Amino acid sequence: MPDPATAPRRRLARLVERPDPRRWGWPALPPATPDEHHLLRRSAVLVLAAPSGDEDLAFLLVRRSRRMRHHPGELAFPGGGIDPGEDPVDAALRECREETGMILPRQLVLGTLPALHVRVSGNVVTPVLAWSPHEAREHRPAAARDLESDAVGWVRRRRLVDPERRVTVCDGEGFTGPGFLTDGGVIWGFTGNVLHWILQETGWERPWDATRTHHLSG
Repeated sequence: MPDPATAPRRRLARLVERPDPRRWGWPALPPATPDEHHLLRRSAVLVLAAPSGDEDLAFLLVRRSRRMRHHPGELAFPGGGIDPGEDPVDAALRECREETGMILPRQLVLGTLPALHVRVSGNVVTPVLAWSPHEAREHRPAAARDLESDAVGWVRRRRLVDPERRVTVCDGEGFTGPGFLTDGGVIWGFTGNVLHWILQETGWERPWDATRTHHLSG
């Protein structure tokens, strides 16, 4: 009988084996073209999940510093630019260490998802999916060690799939996409789209009212 403790990991691992290109990418976040890979700044984010008690799991997020030029104050996956000599996995793990203080071995990485073109910032961003076998509460994210993030924390799956916390976010500048209302703020944009896709593709998503909108204040 399959171990229920490893079932979430297996579902997540299947996402990187063969993502359906028809369901990956959005109008404001299309899959990056080969030319964009060469011409635009390349970045990576770490999408880290871990068990979180009561057969739940949680995802690691940071709050971007309000001093940042792009996406200030937003809840996001830890990540940043890919340095010379790095691949997306190297960059995602390094950025996670710099932003959260968590040193994670490469063995936790399940794989990468196709890079997306984040048009608002002109970046090509590769999501790196990882799973920790240790409970989220056992990880000790530190206070931000650099100037890019102000806070670090975990958001539980049961909160993300709660229909009362699901909204369609409008930013007033033409972006519309799936979002999540959390105690720490609104998850939207790149992070919201990727989490929405993960919940859909794993079968964890619960029906929610996509006509319920949340307008971001300037």
